[in-house]
Amino acid sequence: MKISRIIFHIVLALLWCMMHNSFHPATFIIGYLLAWASTSMFMILSKYKPFRMNIWEAIKLFFVFLKEMIVANIQIAYIIISPPMNIRPGLVEYPLDIKNEGAIVLLANMISLTPGTLSVDIAEDRKYIYVHAMVMETPDQLKQKIKDTFERRILKMLGEEAEERRP
Repeated sequence: MKISRIIFHIVLALLWCMMHNSFHPATFIIGYLLAWASTSMFMILSKYKPFRMNIWEAIKLFFVFLKEMIVANIQIAYIIISPPMNIRPGLVEYPLDIKNEGAIVLLANMISLTPGTLSVDIAEDRKYIYVHAMVMETPDQLKQKIKDTFERRILKMLGEEAEERRP
């Protein structure tokens, strides 16, 4: 078993412990076994082909995403409580540099999980994501922000894996 998969199982086991509010060794072991079993079943049932991932870039992406969520929550809260409720909604066709299906879904989910933006659809040819924004200065600014915060980091995290299409 690869080190990255073991680390992933440890992280899932720690999340299991946090959900149960218990860091007892038995709780950790149960969490680790459940993480191992569920990922193994997923890989067997989906005929999943593992890929390489830069763990440090994944950690950086997590913290960038966390920061973006916090900032977006504050901005949305301010918009809601301010009297004029200054929203400028818009829909933009975001061009993708990512080719990998899983990476595209990851990007779409990160966009949707960030308050104020929503991934509406992914084009059939997988070259665009249609993004709705509650507050949009210009379409180019929104595209650049998505590119700089999420897509560029996903490309770094997955390396060549993000640039090749998977069946």
